[in-house]
Amino acid sequence: MKKIVFSLTTALGCITDEYFTFKYVCDYPEHGPEFYGFPFVQETNTSWIFSMSGEIYLFGFLGNLVFWTLFIYILVVRLHKIKGKLAQKIIPVFGWLIMAWSMLVSFVYFGAIDWRLNYTHDDFKINYYQSHIACERQFLWIK
Repeated sequence: MKKIVFSLTTALGCITDEYFTFKYVCDYPEHGPEFYGFPFVQETNTSWIFSMSGEIYLFGFLGNLVFWTLFIYILVVRLHKIKGKLAQKIIPVFGWLIMAWSMLVSFVYFGAIDWRLNYTHDDFKINYYQSHIACERQFLWIK
C-alpha cells in the first residue's frame, strides 16, 4: 500500500511541477495560450483572462496521472529489489524527500493559480475558432 501511495503522490508532483512535458505552441490569428502535458494535453499556461489563470483538461490530467503512477510504481518495485545496506538506507530518505517535494508543489500548483476545469480540449480551438489550428509540439525537460 505504501508503494501505491508513494507512486500516486510522486506522480501528482511530476504532473504539477511538469518535469517532463510537451509544449504545444499553436498558430493563432491572435495571441493565444500554450498547452502543456505529457503524454496527454492537460492544461494551458494562461488563458486570455489574466496571467494567473488557466484551464485544466480533466481527461488529460487523469490520463497523465494514471500514466505516471504506473511508471513510478514499476520503478519503485524495481528499486525495492536492490540489495545492500547502503541502498536500503538511502532509498527511504530520498523517498520521503520526493514525497514532501511533490506535496508542496501540488499544493502551490492548485492554490496559487485560478484553474477552470474542462473535460477535454477541442483540438486547440478553445471553443472559438472554427477552422483547424496548426500546433507545433516541443519536448521540455523542465517547464
